[in-house]
Amino acid sequence: MQLNESLEQFREQGLEITGISYDSVAIVRHFSERAGIQFPLLADPDASNILAFGVVNTTVSPERRNYGIPFPGIYIIDENGILREKYFERNYRERFTARSILARDFGIYVGPKTELETGGQHIPIKIYTSDPVAQPGNRISLVVEFDLPPKMHLYAPGVEGYTPLSLSIEPESRIRIHDPEYPEPEILYLPAIEERVPVYRGTVRVIREVTLTADYTEEWVAKGVLTISSRLDPDDPGPYFALSAGTKLEIKGTLAYQACDDKVCYLPEQLPLKFQIEIEAQDEERVPR
Repeated sequence: MQLNESLEQFREQGLEITGISYDSVAIVRHFSERAGIQFPLLADPDASNILAFGVVNTTVSPERRNYGIPFPGIYIIDENGILREKYFERNYRERFTARSILARDFGIYVGPKTELETGGQHIPIKIYTSDPVAQPGNRISLVVEFDLPPKMHLYAPGVEGYTPLSLSIEPESRIRIHDPEYPEPEILYLPAIEERVPVYRGTVRVIREVTLTADYTEEWVAKGVLTISSRLDPDDPGPYFALSAGTKLEIKGTLAYQACDDKVCYLPEQLPLKFQIEIEAQDEERVPR
């Protein structure tokens, strides 16, 4: 349903969406009508296409009734039929969100942005998330965006003698933190000191992805953060859980950087960050068999 909500943004990029499931035509039709899906959903009940693409979930035994489900994933294919990108997870409870893909691949963000206070440097810096509202198992993007004035640059990772741009996230038991993604820097020659250094100029975005936990713990049930779901399946006893709807998740981090212009090299900065995520309830309704 997250794909459904982002359908127009994908179409603006010249992309159409098609989903495929190992369920029967009747089950796919029931879900599509109930959820108001606005793009084609294909049924692959014998998993022939899923097997042909090599994405069948190998953690599920062939003896189990739900054998044939794929690893959750998304392919991006261009107008010439060439695969340009793919996003897959091994855990079927985890997946990239549509908005995180829009953020990573197309620089499109939907939602509020917070401007940071940067002291006397007057550098516009905004922070935001790809998904202000998310579900457990979602992999989302935390974004820091610089809009550097003319003649100003930031030092990039790999520089020596200066403070490079870095975005760190504090460990939190409800998230799994992925490696940061920094843009490709340019090499700037500094004639005054006869050095070549990696820098960023103009608009600079740093992305740090996190996955909302898909791990069950008694601690979070006791605190009311997790609730045990009634969606139990004899073929997959779980336990299933859901992060309690309405839970506010605060993700903390630190942004470090050093900026210079054609006249001044400023002192290194370290700014505390807070990203707010609201947890929404998962779709628990079972499809009639």
